[in-house]
Amino acid sequence: MISLSEGPSDTGVPDLRGFTVDDAIVVRGARVHNLRDVDVALPRGKLVVVTGVSGSGKSSLAFDTLFAEGQRQYIESLSAAARQYVDQLERPDVDLIEGLQPTIAVDQRAGGFGPRSTVATATEIYDYLRVLLARVGLVECFRCGTSIRQQSPEQIVEAIARLGEVNVPDATKAMLLAPLVRGRRGKHEEALAEIRKAGFVRLRVDGVIYDLDHPPDIDPRKNHDIEAVVDRVMLRSAARSGDRATTRDATTGAGTKTDARLAESVDLALKHGDGVLLVAYAERVDGRDVWHDAVFSTRYACPKCGTNLAEIEPRTFSFNSPYGACPECEGLGRRRPLDVNGVPIEDEEFEECPQCNGTRLRPEARSVRIGGKSIDQIVALAVGEAMAYFEQLTWSDAERPVAEPLIAEIGSRLRFLDKVGVDYLTLDRAADTLSGGELQRVRLATCIGSGLVGVCYVLDEPSIGLHPRDNDRLIAALRELQSQGNTVVVVEHDEAIMRAADWIIDVGPGAGRHGGHIVAVGTPAELAANERSLTGDYLAGRKKLARPGERRKPAKSRAIALEGATANNLQNVGVTFPLGVLTCVTGVSGSGKSTLLVDTLARAVTRRLGGVGPRPAPHTSLRGVNHIDKFVLVDQAPIGRTPRSNPATYSGAWDEIRRVFAATREAKRRGYTAGRFSFNTTGGRCEACAGQGQQKIEMNFLPDLFVPCNECRGKRFDRATLQVRYREKSIADVLDMPAEEAATFFENFSAIKRTLDSLVDVGLGYLPIGQPSTTLSGGEAQRVKLATELARTETGNTLYLLDEPTTGLHLADIERLLTVLQRLVDRGNTVIVIEHHADVIAAADWVIELGPGGGANGGRVVFEGAANSV
Repeated sequence: MISLSEGPSDTGVPDLRGFTVDDAIVVRGARVHNLRDVDVALPRGKLVVVTGVSGSGKSSLAFDTLFAEGQRQYIESLSAAARQYVDQLERPDVDLIEGLQPTIAVDQRAGGFGPRSTVATATEIYDYLRVLLARVGLVECFRCGTSIRQQSPEQIVEAIARLGEVNVPDATKAMLLAPLVRGRRGKHEEALAEIRKAGFVRLRVDGVIYDLDHPPDIDPRKNHDIEAVVDRVMLRSAARSGDRATTRDATTGAGTKTDARLAESVDLALKHGDGVLLVAYAERVDGRDVWHDAVFSTRYACPKCGTNLAEIEPRTFSFNSPYGACPECEGLGRRRPLDVNGVPIEDEEFEECPQCNGTRLRPEARSVRIGGKSIDQIVALAVGEAMAYFEQLTWSDAERPVAEPLIAEIGSRLRFLDKVGVDYLTLDRAADTLSGGELQRVRLATCIGSGLVGVCYVLDEPSIGLHPRDNDRLIAALRELQSQGNTVVVVEHDEAIMRAADWIIDVGPGAGRHGGHIVAVGTPAELAANERSLTGDYLAGRKKLARPGERRKPAKSRAIALEGATANNLQNVGVTFPLGVLTCVTGVSGSGKSTLLVDTLARAVTRRLGGVGPRPAPHTSLRGVNHIDKFVLVDQAPIGRTPRSNPATYSGAWDEIRRVFAATREAKRRGYTAGRFSFNTTGGRCEACAGQGQQKIEMNFLPDLFVPCNECRGKRFDRATLQVRYREKSIADVLDMPAEEAATFFENFSAIKRTLDSLVDVGLGYLPIGQPSTTLSGGEAQRVKLATELARTETGNTLYLLDEPTTGLHLADIERLLTVLQRLVDRGNTVIVIEHHADVIAAADWVIELGPGGGANGGRVVFEGAANSV
């Protein structure tokens, strides 16, 4: 047993506090990013909160040290064949981590979710639903609505004979096929052996006919369809033959009646096709044969209109599979509008797919029902509605053994979603439309449902976007995850979650180079008693956010009025936004805030001012826009999609910095212009990584990894460009500078300094100006946008709309942000903030609250008035 009860660290804090490697995760000598050789212990099996001001090193400790090392250890445990794809993954800069459990990160990024991902797929609810529908669903004909029943071989013979009536000028060539492989990967040698053993001489692979003596080379990595050719026939029109349709061997021309030859071939095909056969027949169109497949099954056929279905399987309901996805939109549920020639119009917004009506599925999948609802109708329910729906389902004795285990799994996940406060979300809600907080809580529900034990979960501010009313539900969910035998490490600023924690680690004392130390550790009570801790000061009440003495009074004559908003859950909302004041729009999660402000007001104002953007959500009128000159939306969307985007490029400071380097004596001697110092164009950048400083490693079993470029070591530029220096610094050195340092470095260049000072004003002084946009949190990206706007010369009369700007902010940072926002209003501008934070609401002049609940229970204005009357 190793005792870790060592003396205090360089800040006077006994970071290890007597924990041993048997009961704690012990970190020694962590130097990732700005961490200052940190030693700290995190008790295992507890709820641990890591807090501190923005940029203090919280995420560096939790994600870039703990989670990164856990991921590296996991990869090291894989086989050599798997590790060949990730051999460049480096160990975090840390001396030792002992007692580390397998780690899982639950963050706010949408990585891992594609355009087809939904709440139901992300939580595995959809997987259980697909099995449930396939096993006990009632099948209806998607053409006429009649219940589908099994079809006898005799009925199949009659149906095949009727194919001869379709567009048959003389005779129709056809093949009877027995499906052996449907959409599966592999070499499928056993299928070829079965065809050979049965005495067949031909097969069809992925729509192409081959002789069995010369089969194709089958790629085992791709999905394949393989059928045995049981018989080749000619289907004749009864009208031309004077009798029932006849079959004729396509090779010999010898004719037989359908009741003999066709019936025998049908029986043989059904035998080898496990009750299913395909008829491939040629339709004569414009003088050429166009081949079609007709599916016949002893299991699924409509007795009224004769429509046949392939076997109903779980993949029938998958919009990620060609067997279930709508062929028009390929499972996306939306498509670009088409021009008169049927070509998608690239510049137009997506519209709902007219073929599947946005359900993403083929009509066959939408024709199977449970409790009177199809799968697309089930996932259109909100979480709370779905819980009630599944609770009222009843089963027969035959169905119960199959259905009840599946319903139990679905029900448990629905209850978890309800626990974490996203009960208002519909199950078909696209994952890429969720906010960072919603996405994280959906992932959290999945983690709880997985039932893993002995895991270290690392979460990044799960309280984001959550109304204080729902804090207790989130804390209960975190406790449930911890009670299963896991360690839950939460990077968080929310006071309620900190007070509920077992252990708190306060990182600081400042940001960037002023942070990276462990300021305090202990229970919430111990932290509150520690006067060295800034967080403790706020917990103990020694520090509080100052509230404005006098609030601005809105002028009735200057306001923007929005009427008749009905998008999503909005209930014909009309609301007035006074100008020249700080307005806070609040309400529980899912009450309609973003729909009203971002989807309706922001888009409508943008277009009214002559801007270009998406079509506004439905509303009847918008008045008062003539009172403003400009509109700025400051949301949490990324500032760029590649590592080449960064705060310097987004804010415009980079163009000025490049000019500074181009004006140096060395650059002029070499004939370098400002373009030489651009990593977006060839000439001066590192071509090995195309100026990104990173190289992407695509992985089949984990998310893609980005590692430093081997050629430039993350510098982004070639060696010749890096030899040009300004005040002994290369262009790469400048990119690595925190905004605070860069502002001092370029103090003689007013345009650069003004922009960088704005980054410092919004609390991003710690942020390297060249930090890739792909690594910024949503809150950091939002503050980069705000700083960019602050640095511009403005004349007042600008309307600013901010969506949850306190994301990722410590109370000390919120105080700084409020000072910036109040300064904007003092200059004659209007600021509207979507926010839940009580201190922001208290600092506002005007408050608008939506609710009273989320989803169908929200969408109404429940309060509108001065903040001091809330």
